[in-house]
Amino acid sequence: MNQDPPLIESSFEIEMNERYHSGKEEGTNAIDILDDQLKFQRGIEAVLWSMPAISDVFYRESLFRDFQMKSNQVLVMSRPITARHKVLTANNRVHYGAIPFDLTSGPLVLEIPPANQEYAVVGQICDNWQMPVSMIGIDGPDGGKGGRYLLHPPAWQGHLIKGPFINVHLKGFKGTVVFRPLLIGTGTSEGAVNLARKVKCYLFSVTHSEGTTTIVDGWDKPWNSLPKYDISWFRHLAKFVSEEPIRERDRAMIGMLGTVGIENGKAFDPDARTTKTLNEAAKTAYQMMQWSFITPGRALTQWWEKRQWANLNPAVLKKMAQGWSYDSQNGLWSYERAIGPFFWANYLPRKVGGQQLHLMGIRDSNGQLLSGKNSYRLRVAADVPVEEFWSIIVYSLQTKSFIPNPLDQIGLGSYNMSKLKTNSDGSVDVFLGNSSPPEWVSNWLPSAGEDFFVIWRLTRDGNRVRC
Repeated sequence: MNQDPPLIESSFEIEMNERYHSGKEEGTNAIDILDDQLKFQRGIEAVLWSMPAISDVFYRESLFRDFQMKSNQVLVMSRPITARHKVLTANNRVHYGAIPFDLTSGPLVLEIPPANQEYAVVGQICDNWQMPVSMIGIDGPDGGKGGRYLLHPPAWQGHLIKGPFINVHLKGFKGTVVFRPLLIGTGTSEGAVNLARKVKCYLFSVTHSEGTTTIVDGWDKPWNSLPKYDISWFRHLAKFVSEEPIRERDRAMIGMLGTVGIENGKAFDPDARTTKTLNEAAKTAYQMMQWSFITPGRALTQWWEKRQWANLNPAVLKKMAQGWSYDSQNGLWSYERAIGPFFWANYLPRKVGGQQLHLMGIRDSNGQLLSGKNSYRLRVAADVPVEEFWSIIVYSLQTKSFIPNPLDQIGLGSYNMSKLKTNSDGSVDVFLGNSSPPEWVSNWLPSAGEDFFVIWRLTRDGNRVRC
């Protein structure tokens, strides 16, 4: 029977205690070992606190590395993403678009094309902490009519001419615009992508009304946007602290970062001893968030009594404050912000719920974690309470991304019912894990030996996939 993973894989903290109490390590003394412990503890807190910001940095840097993009260029995936694209709990039904913007040279203009009877754009402008500052497209202030958004850098003092702009003020210099083209009529996927390619981004100028936009398609390339829990986290954090304005809410944490060698204007150059300590701190922070992810009542809670389906914990969501900031009058809830849900998801919409519902399946009917070595059957009734759309996608429990498999089959749903085998009563059996009956391969989502979880997406309108 599959068991929960061990609580602590690393013996680093135990090792430090033993070193301190034995006092026998050559070249060190008690103060050195206590310094290591403090760095270790501060390193854990730094990862938890900076979760949304540095996860965004990893995402942005992956666009530059894997697709050779530059800041302010526009990514439009020509087809829905697949297993070679490593993105936190992504949806394999949508065409992803993204703009890694940079306001250090001044304001940017973001042009969103108008919707029509067949297609529309939906998305949001996220700041350097992944907070959705403004929706765009049919859910934004342009209301689907199209418009020009003017992105202002922090404390911008320049002279701006009056014009038909939707002004958006940012508290940081860098961030990410994420968007998707939608089918809202009977058009084609290619038509939706063509609309997305009309999105523009360029530097604002008082003398030029329009700039040049570069559109990039990375669908045919491998893509790894996932965070790494090692010393690279702290290298990104040091750069972030030096380049971005410090917010009042973060001043205490910024001061504590000095313990691990991160200070504004100071080069981050950890020695071998500090590097080892911070590697272990990042690994332990990951383990803490992983345990919150798999432990009922922490990041997630049961959706139905006596069932294993789960959703975001309401107690965590109560601390969400405005725009997933977790910044309220009662405090900055950095741990809740990390686990709910930036550890396992990116770029959340400003509102939860509405036309879509995400149910998380992490455990089987006996309450055991789903194992990549086992096989499972999920029966989907014929009368799923959605208008047109439901889907089930398998994700790696370790990475929270797609699991590559020989079938390249990572998700199934009502959108491909013609390819699915159904039961006599119209229900559908979806097979998960290590194997499926030979006659049901079309209904199989392989785990390739990896421990996994599933997300069941349900929406009231199958043509407007928002998730």
